[in-house]
Amino acid sequence: MSPNHHDREPTSERTIMGETPADLELAFVPPQLREAVRSFEDGSEAELAAGYLRANGIAAEVGKMMIPGLQYEIALWVRRPNAVEARRLLDEADDAARGPQPVD
Repeated sequence: MSPNHHDREPTSERTIMGETPADLELAFVPPQLREAVRSFEDGSEAELAAGYLRANGIAAEVGKMMIPGLQYEIALWVRRPNAVEARRLLDEADDAARGPQPVD
């Protein structure tokens, strides 16, 4: 046993691969509760969107969406009750990224 074994943080406060248990909870959506709110061709874009939702308190998971006869797309999954809010947040982020639009 190391001399500093008493100095360790309690298990509930330790991190797992740099993430706290709360972070992990926001990174998993049970399959039976999932709803896809966006699809992506690029995994890094999907992870960026998932991170934005997680930062706003919405659990989000990235995974492959299998559609028979089509190429695999990367889906951004959230819990069904959070789907409307997740879409709103993503739409607002898209609008902000585009900047002001000219008035017709």
